[in-house]
Amino acid sequence: MITLTQYKPLIKNFLYLFLARGLDLIIPLVLLPMLVNRLGMENYGLIAMSLSLALYLGTIIQYGFNLSGTREIAQVENDCNKLNIVFSQYFQTSHILGLVVTFFSFLILSFIKMNETTKILYISAVLYILFYSLIPIWLFQGLEKFKVIALLTSFSKILYVLGVYFLVINEKDIVYVNFLNFISVFILYLISLLYIFKFLNLRFKIIKIQESYTILKRDFYVFLNQIVPNFYNNFSVFYLGIIAGSFYAGLISSAMTLIEGVLSIFRILVNVIYPFLVKNINLFDDFSKKITLIIIFGFLLFNVLVSYVVSFIFHNNENEILFYTRILGVSIIFGSLYLLYGMTYSLIKKTEKKIALMVFKVSLFSAILMLAIAPIYKIYAVIFVIVFARFLFAFFSLKNYFGDKRLLNDK
Repeated sequence: MITLTQYKPLIKNFLYLFLARGLDLIIPLVLLPMLVNRLGMENYGLIAMSLSLALYLGTIIQYGFNLSGTREIAQVENDCNKLNIVFSQYFQTSHILGLVVTFFSFLILSFIKMNETTKILYISAVLYILFYSLIPIWLFQGLEKFKVIALLTSFSKILYVLGVYFLVINEKDIVYVNFLNFISVFILYLISLLYIFKFLNLRFKIIKIQESYTILKRDFYVFLNQIVPNFYNNFSVFYLGIIAGSFYAGLISSAMTLIEGVLSIFRILVNVIYPFLVKNINLFDDFSKKITLIIIFGFLLFNVLVSYVVSFIFHNNENEILFYTRILGVSIIFGSLYLLYGMTYSLIKKTEKKIALMVFKVSLFSAILMLAIAPIYKIYAVIFVIVFARFLFAFFSLKNYFGDKRLLNDK
């Protein structure tokens, strides 16, 4: 049974993280109409394409450390020496990945023919995702420093919105959008390092390359859980832009931005309880029931409010975006259940290999399906694949969870 004393820090952490992640929901509602009205849907689609590709690269740099790194930090937070060692291992490994990914990204971009504006968009997107991925969120989550995450990320996002508001006026200013994202995140990266070394008194020690290799090998299945679904998720916007044009990439990105904004709220819940459950595994069943009810309530609330939200922020292509958003909205409940019963449960039980193999198979099937039918059915194919894949993730995650419960009860 969960006591009120156990709830208090979790509620406090949720509120802090909601301040930060809540902006993930609010900011798109501010930026979407602003960017679409000032730049046009086609140019907004170009931005969405560049960011969708960059986010895929970011998943490689992050390597699932937001989960595996959080777990390792949470387990050694009371031992100063071990904490410094684990911090150094993950910090160095993430920076090695960042350098490698950025080098090859720039190398590939140098061989692709594109106009100057498009090239600046993609370079800025890569730089943005590089420094975003290098911010050690896993450290703050493992130490349950959610107030720090809230303050730092809120400052960065507000800075970005102000920059866009004052500098992005018409179509010629499209190059500023990703560049401002990069600048705001770079400042956040520097401030986070200052806090870590000055206020947390952590010390970075260069580790052997072999140790980084060991971490990459050990956390591979966590990484697989993160990278493979992104192929049909983030990459789908880029792919749709290629086969159907940036206008349709803008439409699907607008709908997905709203969906991901809602999903970010449920990610907050998972991120807040995860470090706690790592140290209190026996409480998972109790927590999961309550969060499942919250997920169902949130899904129902979304369906009530979505038409008002879309009509408020979009003045062009409103009906199309609402239609796509309603269909994609079904994936909210599937994606949230997967986060809870798939990712979180497997990491707590240290059975991520089993879930990773499931994710790999489903994602591979979904990616092949999307590549096959998207050239014919365009945006409808992309929407169908995203919803169907998330349904399969949720189904197999729940099947695994209840299968484990039956085995435990039989014993």
